Amino acid sequence: PVLTKNLTPELYGVWSQIIVTIGLLIPVILMGFQTTMVNYFSGENSEPKEKNGIFHGMLLIVLANSMVVLVACAFLFPSVIGWLMFGDAGFTSFAQIFGVLLVTEVIFELLVAYLRSDRKIRRLSIYYILKSASRISIIAAAIVIFRQSLFVALVWLTIAQFLMILWIYWNDIYRKTGFSLDLSIKDERWQQIIRFALPLIPYSFLIWINNFLDRYLILHILDITQVSIYAVAYTLAATISIFYSILGFTLYPHMANHWNDGRRQAVSEMMETGFAYYMFFSLPIIALMVILNEPIIQLL
Repeated sequence: PVLTKNLTPELYGVWSQIIVTIGLLIPVILMGFQTTMVNYFSGENSEPKEKNGIFHGMLLIVLANSMVVLVACAFLFPSVIGWLMFGDAGFTSFAQIFGVLLVTEVIFELLVAYLRSDRKIRRLSIYYILKSASRISIIAAAIVIFRQSLFVALVWLTIAQFLMILWIYWNDIYRKTGFSLDLSIKDERWQQIIRFALPLIPYSFLIWINNFLDRYLILHILDITQVSIYAVAYTLAATISIFYSILGFTLYPHMANHWNDGRRQAVSEMMETGFAYYMFFSLPIIALMVILNEPIIQLL
């Protein structure tokens, strides 16, 4: 509502396309490392120095990938990317700030994966709350209170997220385990990681196509204003995803640990329990959304 009530439909469409494109590129730039980190380092016997070295190796690869995208967005093809993302080459400035914002999002996800592998769910939940609250408050302050443009709001948001990832890295990784770098791709552990991670890239890309490709079709067949209308409706329908997202996010480190130790029955039981909780929460929400459909749409 902060955006729909204070921005034109065109600019809300720009915001929606930025979020959707970030969702597309994060798994590609991360190369599946965010899932691989949790899968291989959730066990009790994970050696901290080895984990630290491989994490920094992943971070270096991710930074290199991010710089390629950032340079393409900011310097090489901003007008082309503006046309692809927003249907208009005139949105060059948004393509440039998108590249910087993407870098902060990617690094944040890798840092969170490190905390997930340590099963520090409470701490990373706090970070997610702070990140989400700062996104809402910064955009609301910039657009509603200070009457700034969406571009200025995105600049403020990018700076805030950059400061947050610096804090997480220093407080939760560097201060506790220091710095070591392992990029020995020929090592058995790295080979296992790469074999596990690479198939996750096309898998994530196919999920994105299933969920979000239609927005690009709407954009280039109709216009970005129609994308904004579709995005509001889709966001409302996708609210229910919060329940399986939370369950999957918290259960996966424990399930990976059980699976790697051969306790398949424990994994099965956790899956069954998680599914039961998902149905318990989701069915009433579906009923409420059907009953209160019209006032919710008016609110948004």
